[in-house]
Amino acid sequence: MFRFSMKGALALVAGLSVSAVALAGARSGFSAANFSIRGGVRVAHEKVFYGGEEALIVVKGHGDADLDLFVYDEAGRQLGCDEDDTNYCVVRCMPTRTQRLKIVVKNCDSWSDTYTLGHN
Repeated sequence: MFRFSMKGALALVAGLSVSAVALAGARSGFSAANFSIRGGVRVAHEKVFYGGEEALIVVKGHGDADLDLFVYDEAGRQLGCDEDDTNYCVVRCMPTRTQRLKIVVKNCDSWSDTYTLGHN
C-alpha cells in the first residue's frame, strides 16, 4: 500500500533529501497540516518565508475535487500558481525579502474535500 508523505513529496519536487527539506523556506521550518474546504470557495493561509530562499508549497487533496493553489507576496503580487485539473498542486517561488506569504487554496468543484498543505 502506498502511503503519502508530505515531507517526501516536498523532497521529491525540490530534488532534495527528506532531511534537507526542513533547512530552507519558512521561518517555522517544514510543516504539514490537514484542512477542510467547501465546494466553490477559497481558503487563505499565511506563513512567513525567508527572503532569498526557495519557498516550496504543496497541496494534496484527499478526495477527487479539483484544487488550485495561488501564492502572493505582502504587496499582493502573485508569485506562483498551479491551476491544473487535479487535486495535487505545487508552487515554487523565491521571495526577495523575508515576508508573510499568502497561500490560497481554491476548490473548483461544487463538493467539499479535505487536503494536506505542506511547505518547507
